[in-house]
Amino acid sequence: MTRAKLLDGSVVTLPVKTTPTDDGVIVAPDVSDWSKIAYIDLCFDAADAKAGDAGYYAIPRGTGSPDDHICTFDEREDCEVDGANYQLTMFGWVKNGEGCCAIVTGYTYEYHLIYGVKDGSYYMFPRFHVNGQPPYEEISVRYEKLSGSNADYSGIARTYRAYLLAETGVKPLRERMNPELKYASESLYVRVRMAWKPVPSPVMEQTEENEPPIHVAIDFEGVGKLMERCKAAGVEKAEFCLVGWNKSGHDGRWPQIFPVEPLLGGEEGLRALIKKAGELGYAITCHTNSTDCYSIADCYSPAITMKRADGSTCGHSTMWGGGLPRFVCPDKALEIAERELPRVAELGFRGLHYVDVISVLPLSPCYDPAHPVNRRQAKADWRNVAKLSQTLFGGFSSEGGYDFMLPYLDYGLYISFHDTESKKLPPMFTKSVPLWQIALHGIVMSNPYTATVNSPIKSRHHQLEVIERGGRPTVYVYSKFVSDGNHWMGSDDIVCTTEEDTAKAVKAMADLYAEHKDMMYLQTEFIDRHEEISDGVTCTTYSDGTKAIVDWNRGEYTLQKA
Repeated sequence: MTRAKLLDGSVVTLPVKTTPTDDGVIVAPDVSDWSKIAYIDLCFDAADAKAGDAGYYAIPRGTGSPDDHICTFDEREDCEVDGANYQLTMFGWVKNGEGCCAIVTGYTYEYHLIYGVKDGSYYMFPRFHVNGQPPYEEISVRYEKLSGSNADYSGIARTYRAYLLAETGVKPLRERMNPELKYASESLYVRVRMAWKPVPSPVMEQTEENEPPIHVAIDFEGVGKLMERCKAAGVEKAEFCLVGWNKSGHDGRWPQIFPVEPLLGGEEGLRALIKKAGELGYAITCHTNSTDCYSIADCYSPAITMKRADGSTCGHSTMWGGGLPRFVCPDKALEIAERELPRVAELGFRGLHYVDVISVLPLSPCYDPAHPVNRRQAKADWRNVAKLSQTLFGGFSSEGGYDFMLPYLDYGLYISFHDTESKKLPPMFTKSVPLWQIALHGIVMSNPYTATVNSPIKSRHHQLEVIERGGRPTVYVYSKFVSDGNHWMGSDDIVCTTEEDTAKAVKAMADLYAEHKDMMYLQTEFIDRHEEISDGVTCTTYSDGTKAIVDWNRGEYTLQKA
């Protein structure tokens, strides 16, 4: 049953249009007058369940869902979740041996997923808010039926992957392979935060006169020495990404990039470092930002900022390095990238260029009448920034894993902020499962969690998560830099402040590289199945037949190569 909530508060049923597929149907509401409709619930009765039924809902990470998870049909108190902004624009269910993968194919970036339980009855459906306005594209959901061995969360994610590959132009890593991607798939990823101003900033609107001092953690010469020590320790392949190399350090003056920060050695020192990296056989890339702007930037103007429907400027609630950050309109961000990224590439960087946060933030519209952008158009802008990065540098990476960045996202620094060691689970959340990795591993390289960055110094649990979920081995030197205690990558850190610190850092990187070297070939394989094969033991099966078996009880893993 498809129903509409009207602006006057009443509810009516709606007819639907259906289009059959090989294994299911595409459903769209049939609406002639949008002016009275507040929202539409595109319900599918097969998703309804009773407490005690065998099965679960499978839900990706999004607002209200801190991680990919399943919700089993247990006896529980009445509860409802109104979620949105999902990394994967799909959901699914398994019930009594049958299942379904639901893919939101139209008005994709506007839907909410409503799921809950009332008096022992479970329900789940997408909701599309229109508020009396016709949508800018047709609302539609594709339902693909699953049965037999395909009727589980692995089958749901595989079905979504098959849809992406067949219908959307997405290509696996091995089909779009180039020298930069190949090197990245075989290398340790090392981010180095070099310099920053205080965060949160004590100055909201910074100027040349009141700009806070820049803290230099490591300069270009120091990074070069770190590279030499990594090479001597046996790290044969590494991709170094410089963070805070730009004017005024990390988040210092975006969208201004140049001049290269003089306190680090300036452009001359940077070019010398890039040359040294090449001589050592290392890739070297850098971090830029296309989403934020600060009033201290030499190219700042209110005209480039993203506007809300009421005309106000969209900004952050947290003060970052450059002061109060405002969001850049995606249209304007693309213009800036087309002007500035060629200048960055000319310095000699090659590899998976990193543009901050693009794939970790949901799409947002801009209502500025001079450059209005809906979410579908914002997607096109951000993808064009990524495409430009691939053209200029050989690849593109960012902070998260939103699937709207396909097919141009090559690596996601971390996919989820959820800490699976936490005992506090949100409502309707039974346990985390790797929906994202099953759907996208082999298409996008990734690191599974913020907590698995710098895994050599993290708990054994987090180290095993990298193995279980096919993570790219990742180190972040100076991951901690904020002063308010919000260390989202953990309270432990890898630093190079003293000789003792540096020796520990090099050992951590060498150990991580040595452990993963012989399994890096799996970066280009799909993950076809994840399952619990016994109590506390999981098995991740790759498309080539390799199995990664993790015994969480004993803190051990084995890799059974095909």
